[in-house]
Amino acid sequence: MSNPNALAEKEKGNQFFKEKNYESAVNCYSKAIEYDRTNHLLYGNRSQAYLNLNRPDEAVKDCNQALKLDSNYVKGYLRRGTALKMLSDYEKALTDFKKVLQLEPNNKQALKEVQDINELLSPKKAGLIEPISSSDTFYSNNKQIETLPSGDEKQSNRLNVRPSSKKSLPISNRVINRIPINTFEFYCDWRELSTDSTKLNYITNIGVTKMREIFRDSMEPFILPFDQICYLNCPK
Repeated sequence: MSNPNALAEKEKGNQFFKEKNYESAVNCYSKAIEYDRTNHLLYGNRSQAYLNLNRPDEAVKDCNQALKLDSNYVKGYLRRGTALKMLSDYEKALTDFKKVLQLEPNNKQALKEVQDINELLSPKKAGLIEPISSSDTFYSNNKQIETLPSGDEKQSNRLNVRPSSKKSLPISNRVINRIPINTFEFYCDWRELSTDSTKLNYITNIGVTKMREIFRDSMEPFILPFDQICYLNCPK
């Protein structure tokens, strides 16, 4: 980076990012861009800060600019794909992750994202309606509704309604069993876990060795609560 002022603001932004002060990081990266609008890394860094602030629209704009400056910028495609996925624009996100694999065929994050999005776009995940047989049972508003038999067996036009024994799992008790491959996936999962028990189950499933690998090169340190640290370090 040739402009010393841009470099200074970039370094300040990186420090704020490490401290999870993403708003201040955005401000510093913005100042750096004012000094040097030709450096794709500045837009790339700011896009990641926007992602961490849950501002995917702005992240997409920065990635677009970064990729105009460097069409082979892998992180630009990764971050734009992530932002588009957050915006539920799965087709465009898939295109970006596939572009990453063209540039880096063994990129683990892109491979995982392509797999996840393909599952989301599959007929079952997309909610396509399948043919209904006369014996199908439906669940709605915690009541079980069975279709009436056809032909001579039909004796009434009324549906037989009774309380269902099936209950949806409260979101607070959700269990996530997948192993994240980077800090972004980790924090996406972590935010969905709202109880200590589900969080403990999640990090126990990952394991200490994998946790160290995930956060080894991260700009963000992850600090576990004391009781969870004790649990992980206890002999099994």
